Amino acid sequence: MELSYRRSLILCLALFFVHSFSIAEEVTITSQPIVTAQVGELYEYDVDAVSSDPNDVILFELKESPSGMTINPSTGLIRWTPTQAGTFEIRVRAQGNSSGSGSGHDDQEFMLTVSNGGGAQGVTIITQPVLTAQVGQLYVYDVDATSSDPNDVITFTLEEQPAGMTINSQTGLIQWIPAMAGLFEVEIRAEGSSSDTEDEQEYTLRVLSGQPAVLRGIVRSQAGEPIPDVRLRLFEISSAHFLFNTRSNSTGHYLFPSVNPGSYFLRIMPPENSVFAPQWYDRVRRIQDATPIIIPETSEIVVNVTLLPRDAVNLQFTISGTVSDTNSAPIRGAKVAIFRARHHDDLDPSGFNFEGLDDSDREQRLVKVVITDSLGNYRALLRPRKYILRASREGFMAQFWDHKNNPLDADRLRLRGDTAGIDFDLMPRPAASGAISGRITGTPTNESVQAHVVGFHRMHPAGGFTGFTRLSQTDSTGRYLLADLRSGFFVVLALPQGEFLPTFYNMTGGTTRLAEAFPVAVNNSTVENVNIHVRPDTVTGMNRVRGVVSASGDPIMGALVCAVSEHNGAVIAAAITGQTGSYTLVGLAPGSYRLEAMKPNYSSGATLPFSLQYAGTLPSTANKNISLVQLPTSTDNVALLLPDEFVLHQNYPNPFNPSTTISFNLSRNSIVRLSIFNLLGQELTTLVEGPLIAGSHAIGWNAAARPSGVYVYRLEVNGAVAARGMILMK
Repeated sequence: MELSYRRSLILCLALFFVHSFSIAEEVTITSQPIVTAQVGELYEYDVDAVSSDPNDVILFELKESPSGMTINPSTGLIRWTPTQAGTFEIRVRAQGNSSGSGSGHDDQEFMLTVSNGGGAQGVTIITQPVLTAQVGQLYVYDVDATSSDPNDVITFTLEEQPAGMTINSQTGLIQWIPAMAGLFEVEIRAEGSSSDTEDEQEYTLRVLSGQPAVLRGIVRSQAGEPIPDVRLRLFEISSAHFLFNTRSNSTGHYLFPSVNPGSYFLRIMPPENSVFAPQWYDRVRRIQDATPIIIPETSEIVVNVTLLPRDAVNLQFTISGTVSDTNSAPIRGAKVAIFRARHHDDLDPSGFNFEGLDDSDREQRLVKVVITDSLGNYRALLRPRKYILRASREGFMAQFWDHKNNPLDADRLRLRGDTAGIDFDLMPRPAASGAISGRITGTPTNESVQAHVVGFHRMHPAGGFTGFTRLSQTDSTGRYLLADLRSGFFVVLALPQGEFLPTFYNMTGGTTRLAEAFPVAVNNSTVENVNIHVRPDTVTGMNRVRGVVSASGDPIMGALVCAVSEHNGAVIAAAITGQTGSYTLVGLAPGSYRLEAMKPNYSSGATLPFSLQYAGTLPSTANKNISLVQLPTSTDNVALLLPDEFVLHQNYPNPFNPSTTISFNLSRNSIVRLSIFNLLGQELTTLVEGPLIAGSHAIGWNAAARPSGVYVYRLEVNGAVAARGMILMK
């Protein structure tokens, strides 16, 4: 009865707020930028903005732009004809010009990618997708594409789409009447007939259940001062289809311009260095105490936010230490980079860990860089958190504390008080001359992404990892260089800062799965354009899953754990295990998932599908442990033998039920043993044992009598061994 009364009261208050408050002027840019252009062709982007003051006159200005780009100050129309290919940073400002006080502005920043168009044959999709639709109403998006070949006939197809969506193959017109609200993935392909080229466009379509509403307000301190740059996130309570994001502007105002009708929790996240604490609406730190916000159709609701102080969390402590070489000589001018590590085992007072929902809590976010003095000493003042520290200096190998050479294995240092003796001893760079270079960009906007980039060495494409790794950090444009590489093959992994997923390099731009990574061949030269496109995670809920990744009972540090949607197979979120092998994935909406875990020199592992649901209006937690099998580390001598002797392929299909095929190649007549093991290391069956002739072989295994789970198949050829994991899913 009390809960029903509370919700009724909230609804009444929400309706009362509609159009009932006069607030200071707020300006918000509402249009989405066009992020691609072509040399020699006119680029146009019509910027649009809205103001909370109906009498406001909005003026537009380019704060950062390439030479020759112009904007109409009254209409917001940007025009430019590029003369060279490249990536250009653009920042446009919409400024309110009312006579009243509290004039505000909004900035929009994006990266514009200009490609060469002259002479080269190619098909390019030039339209921007319509990103919202409504249940029961016709959705229309007229796709358009051009080709540099005037004789090209372009054909349009849908590679991925919700049920019932159609596209006209000749005109590109997409039509669909949605039957339910939610988020739907769409992928379009435009293919030329004579140029034999194609272009693809992927986007997420948001289908609303009714006419959208507007939620706005102002973020203030307890003293009434407006607070800018505060991140606000709306979590839908009922169906958890939607997660909306915005920030407060320079006058503390925020705006959600198009919200699906429903019930929401509002999460408020001040900047990392702010004196204010993350909280839920209305001024509470526990989600159990959060006040739901009821948003009816076609309404405009004002919800003002008052921030709580951080209290004791605002304390700061000192980390200090020395950077020296392996002969204990101090290194002057070394950089000690300090990254934020997520507190996987720290809970908020409600018993739920919401780190990962907040941008400031993303894994691998750079917090501070300090420089050593003439004695090699450094000192940094930090808040009590978990951190990852890395020391580097030109001419030396970068090193993570404590003597770790890559961020997956880097120890997390929990700062609870002044801490000294966090020392580094750097090794000189070897004389190897191989290198890999490239750029890390985010999809779909092609923006530069800050990331650690790690190269894992193999002597041969299908061989085991040797344990030799190299590390790089991207610059401000997302570019990296893995230098001083020995000859062989490298699997390249990008570990982005922010909301992007860990991604391995492959020929399609990137993959979240180690088994799909493409090994880059290096031989005393620089391999360029090893570019990796990273996707943002798509968390839209408040549930979490946690557990431990282990091998033979021993915890595995630095394993990647991905949450995969059973609905469409997309990776939703990812985490890295800590020293105890533990991980936590936060922000999962109600639905069905499976987990995949992987790390070089281990077989990949997965869980069976499981379901996450809200407990009423509160999030729930699932506990899922994952077991992997450790593979032998390849030595140079053994690795040289492997490709000469055999290549073991991934089974197909995988996952499977109940039969799968295991294939391998033999370079010569060999003595072969192919066996199946469970995750306890127990041998279940031997499929092949004895001599086989050179060539390709495919062996079937029927697991109808076995339970669902992860299995390992092991191939031994003339004393050399390789193994892979596979998933039986009934």
